[in-house]
Amino acid sequence: MIKSCDVAHHGLMLAECGEYSIIACDTCGFAHCIPIPCHEELANVYANEYYSSVKPDYISKVETDRAWYDLVSNQRLEKLETLTTGRRLLEIGSGPGLFLDAARKRGWNVLGFEPSNQAWQYSSQVLGLPVYNKFFSERTINCIGKFDAFYSSLVLEHIPDPLSLMRVVKSCMNPGGAICVAVPNDFSPVQKYLQEMEGYSCWWVTSPHHINYFTHATLSHLLREAGFSIKDISSSFPIDFFY
Repeated sequence: MIKSCDVAHHGLMLAECGEYSIIACDTCGFAHCIPIPCHEELANVYANEYYSSVKPDYISKVETDRAWYDLVSNQRLEKLETLTTGRRLLEIGSGPGLFLDAARKRGWNVLGFEPSNQAWQYSSQVLGLPVYNKFFSERTINCIGKFDAFYSSLVLEHIPDPLSLMRVVKSCMNPGGAICVAVPNDFSPVQKYLQEMEGYSCWWVTSPHHINYFTHATLSHLLREAGFSIKDISSSFPIDFFY
């Protein structure tokens, strides 16, 4: 869902990226860029340009790394399966569909939303998955029904109003449902040390593609504001060490 956020944003400035400033926003409770890009700026990028210009070789590489993607997907699905007994799963920002494919093989009834034309073609035509080639929004709730599980990986950092999105997700969850949300762990202790003590630039700041920058605490706060409770928090090995 792409939505403008017509409220006043203020807080400590953490970094700058071209015309954008990154602030630890007191209003939102997490760091994000200002100004926040509007719908018109983002819609065409994610529908037509993201997998052709920003990540032109991403889809061609997914099968090469399929074993790793399946390992991560199955670990997260195992966790969801301990938290809910239902088997209807929604993924927003499903990309080329590897998570949905792994879930389907485990017996889940899956549905995805993916605005990128290139990623949608791969997930729907190559993998044969049920995926809408559009943005998820409040208008879609009545036609998709309720879900027992929700998954979103590397998506919330791109959304102008992630709290509104997660509240919409909450409204289409069945009682006893569970969600799994993965985002970059930005302005982490590792990153802050390298920035403040070693003089590294903030390489993780990529606005306007990344609008929001989360930590464990700020993502947890966002999800609680949307009406969820936190059952588990984990991190993968910091990619920063590879840089």
